[in-house]
Amino acid sequence: MKKIRLIALLLCTALLCPLLCSCRKDVKEPKGHNMGAWEVQKEPTYKKKGTLIRSCTDEGCTYTQKHKVKAAKGLEYIENEDGQLYISGRGSFKGSFLYIPAENEQGKPIFGIAQQAFLEDSKLQYVYIAEGLSHIEGYAFTGCPKLLGVHLPESCIEMNVGVFLSCPALKRANIPSKITRLSDQLFDGCNALEEVTLSEGVTDIGFSVFNLCTSLKTITFPSTLATIGTDAFCGCTALTEIVFSTGLKEIGRNAFLNCDALKTVILPENLQALSECAFAYCDSLRTVYIPESVGSIGASNGFSPFVYCNKELTLLTNAENRPAGWAEDFNCYYLSTPENSTDPQDGYSYLKVVYGAQKPEN
Repeated sequence: MKKIRLIALLLCTALLCPLLCSCRKDVKEPKGHNMGAWEVQKEPTYKKKGTLIRSCTDEGCTYTQKHKVKAAKGLEYIENEDGQLYISGRGSFKGSFLYIPAENEQGKPIFGIAQQAFLEDSKLQYVYIAEGLSHIEGYAFTGCPKLLGVHLPESCIEMNVGVFLSCPALKRANIPSKITRLSDQLFDGCNALEEVTLSEGVTDIGFSVFNLCTSLKTITFPSTLATIGTDAFCGCTALTEIVFSTGLKEIGRNAFLNCDALKTVILPENLQALSECAFAYCDSLRTVYIPESVGSIGASNGFSPFVYCNKELTLLTNAENRPAGWAEDFNCYYLSTPENSTDPQDGYSYLKVVYGAQKPEN
């Protein structure tokens, strides 16, 4: 009888052990704490666990969290024609915390992460890439449903299109200082993304980079930023504040379309072009300051930068009258097409413009 019970206990242990181990691999995201990025306290290796640590960023909170992890074994690799080593897939790696060191298990330097390497990986929770890796190819982490946080190394000089496209749980990520262009759709559809730090040196935000990042509340642009591309912040419905830099030259079409929480926008001196529909459908927008120095404001077929905005929106400018580069209907918004009308222009109305105005306080 004792022997039967012992066998049963051993069988239960054998069955439960994998479940318990897999549970321990997941890192709990503490409720009620705004956690910062992971930092290395003791560097992991392929043979020994290291320690990563992070803390709550809320003022006065002293909560910290530690996690022990080894460098990721069992990953798949490929070499390009120049002999540079890329991670190409999960392989036999079974963890949810992906710690990537500078070298593979055989000691060869890791150059980058290949295209679609972790596409739609359903297990990844955190990614920490140590210094050394320099390239991340397109769609490398696209569609990872559980991915919460990413640490990218300062050695990274290039991230291609859609690296974190449609990662709905991603809350935080850093942009290495050597990255000068945020590639198209980099964080498109990351609707949990709360914070991104843009380093000095970033000159260009590409197409749809932060499209539908509905949790992004504020963003400060570096002085080096020159271009905000088409659809760059489209649908960022929680965005309440934008601090533009004086180096900004162009705001693209639909750049801030449907940013419902924006109330005030102060455009910078030296801006050269404000494109059609740049602030379209911003229902809460009440004040926009446009300096006389803005070279061009587009409004093709009545689609001004402020089309479909609220009629209470007022445009302020220090210009004494409309500058030559501003479209005649730069202040157009759209009400609706009257019944029995075949001319869509019949539905257009115009926002109030205050010339000779002073720049509002931030």
